[in-house]
Amino acid sequence: IWLKLPGRADRGHCLGAMPAGAAAGDGAALATGSPQACAQQGCTTNQMTMASSREMPLIGSPSQGSRLLRPLVPGGVRSSVIALCATALGTGVLSMPLAMQTSGLVAGWAMLLLATGMVALSGDVLVRCSHEQEQKTRGQDEATACGGAGLEEGPMPGRTVLPPPASPGTASLAASQVRSWNFLLELHIGPRAGLLLEAIVCLFGCGVSTMYFVFMYQFTDGILRSQFSHDIQVSHSILALVFSACVLPLSLPTSLGNMQWLTVFVFSVIAGVIVLLLVGLGTCHGPSEPLSWLNVSARGLLKSFCLFIFAHMYHMNLYTVYAGLCPPHTWGRTFPLQRDVADLVRMRRSLRSAALSNFALVAVLSSAGTALWKGTTMGNVMSNFTKQTCRPDVMVASVIMQVALILSASFCIPLNMVQTRASLLTLLGAAFGERTRDRLGQAPLRHLLTTCMILGLAFLASELADVASIIGVLSGTLGTALMFMLPAFFYQRSGLDIKRPFRRNATLTALAVSSIAGLTNVILTVLKV
Repeated sequence: IWLKLPGRADRGHCLGAMPAGAAAGDGAALATGSPQACAQQGCTTNQMTMASSREMPLIGSPSQGSRLLRPLVPGGVRSSVIALCATALGTGVLSMPLAMQTSGLVAGWAMLLLATGMVALSGDVLVRCSHEQEQKTRGQDEATACGGAGLEEGPMPGRTVLPPPASPGTASLAASQVRSWNFLLELHIGPRAGLLLEAIVCLFGCGVSTMYFVFMYQFTDGILRSQFSHDIQVSHSILALVFSACVLPLSLPTSLGNMQWLTVFVFSVIAGVIVLLLVGLGTCHGPSEPLSWLNVSARGLLKSFCLFIFAHMYHMNLYTVYAGLCPPHTWGRTFPLQRDVADLVRMRRSLRSAALSNFALVAVLSSAGTALWKGTTMGNVMSNFTKQTCRPDVMVASVIMQVALILSASFCIPLNMVQTRASLLTLLGAAFGERTRDRLGQAPLRHLLTTCMILGLAFLASELADVASIIGVLSGTLGTALMFMLPAFFYQRSGLDIKRPFRRNATLTALAVSSIAGLTNVILTVLKV
């Protein structure tokens, strides 16, 4: 039985061959019958799995209306898209108008398009590299599968075979372990290489969470001073305790699928900022200077490109989302496919949708902010809303949005904490043994570890006056490594596109140029050029 999704030749995969001498009507047993009926017909393992999966309860149905209106399911495509977008955008979206103003609207849109393409490319490379290794580890590649040989005929010689799923439609634990940064790096470099990457991810997650705490402190100070008195000052140590108490319960879940409503709120806040900027175009009094359409300078273009790049950075949680995908719906196009292939197709679809969604949000927000405030655009565009330039009702809406942005930042911390905590547990396991890691990964010790992490980062942020530049350098170096350098390394050592030399060389060149651009921007920032 051959099945190809329309329009993509590289998505064609066999589902397993029908047994010799099977009648044409045997497919009905596979399509509508039970596993027992399928077994009587002599079906293969893959076909019996499909038959068993069809006995699972439907999660929604096409007859219930549009798919977009159905409830979100943890691990579904829509939940994955929202989680990726919320992880990438966060409160960093407030600096996007400055990125657009730096190079002008025309060049800014060009840099945004280029950045979106590079991010989508690197994410696709990471997922494809992981899937290739998953197939090799299972002892089954596309050539073997399409030749009619499946898992029922045994593994390829010299390859380790992962156990089959414990139940139909459920990925095995070993398969989820393959979908990780740690597995790929240890595979290509050595058993200890993954620890370095875990340290990078842990450090980056802690840095981003600290930045969010500083952001919340600064916005709280600004709101209090604008609404009450310029002399009012709240101790940041007190704010650290308050915000830690708010963030901690949200940081306890072990997967992003359990946080889907947090990501929906983050999206809603970003949409609110866009609406506020659009309203401000007709009500606020911006500068009278002409709008900058094209400001071509090497430094300005590089700065805009890198700012737009890091507004799309969802790579730290990419494999967390990939490993947490739920089984495909029985009515979906990917349901007849083998589970790992179905996950690959759905994850690539999620990445493309996330890149396009981020592009649309950033394009509208940055263009509206640039058109409104022109040359006076600040790094935090909300700081441009003042009583001198906006009407009282707009200022009330601005304060409401600032409160919502504080809540958004408090929701982004748990989104980063999932992968940060997982990386820390891996490092602790390497230092003190797997038994220690397993114990700390289970409640209540996992809750105690999370509490210590949240309090430590909150009080660290309370002692920092201006951490934006430090975090910018940290994000630039580690972010470039995660987004471009490591994907290029994995891709170069993989067998992907080996028969398409032009495509392979173009991919490696694009990732290399993006890596150079990111590191160059960090160097120029440090040198204050």
